[in-house]
Formats: sequence, C-alpha cells, structure tokens
Amino acid sequence: MKKTEVIHVRITSIEKQKIKQHASNTGLKLSQFIRKTLLEKEPVFLSEENRKEINELKKIGLEMNRTLNLYHEKRTEHSPFFMKLRKVISKYKS
Repeated sequence: MKKTEVIHVRITSIEKQKIKQHASNTGLKLSQFIRKTLLEKEPVFLSEENRKEINELKKIGLEMNRTLNLYHEKRTEHSPFFMKLRKVISKYKS
C-alpha cells in the first residue's frame, strides 16, 4: 500500500537520537521502525482506578525500601522499629 499520509510530532533532540539509535539497532529505517513500533502492539490504556492502584503500589514499594534501610541501620530484633516492620510485612503478606 502506498504511503501518502504524514504525521508531524515534536520531540527533543535527545529523544530523536534515542529513536534513531533504536532504529539503527534493529536494522530498520527510522520510518519503518516507528511504524513497526506503533502499529504492531495494541496500546494499553489504564483506567483511573488502575492508575491509582499503581501509584499506591509505588508508594508501598518506596515505604518498604525506607523501612528496610532503617532496619539495616538498627538491626535490633526487639526494637520498636523492628516490631513495626514485622507488623507491616505481615499486613502485606496476607
């Protein structure tokens, strides 16, 4: 099929270089790479509820990292901090 349509997109020079590099790595021309990348996979659309859940999971992950960092600093099994850590971990295991 003959290609007759053009889409103009504004990107930064860094983004353009990254896209060109990806295209080069696959052995495709830039336009071929862009078409292949955009058209071969169905886009994933997240509902507002899913976005909120993902954000909550990110917050939980950050909090767990902070908690583990503090744990490694204190390392006392009977400290109030360690007891709180056990409570948090048990909450997310169930």
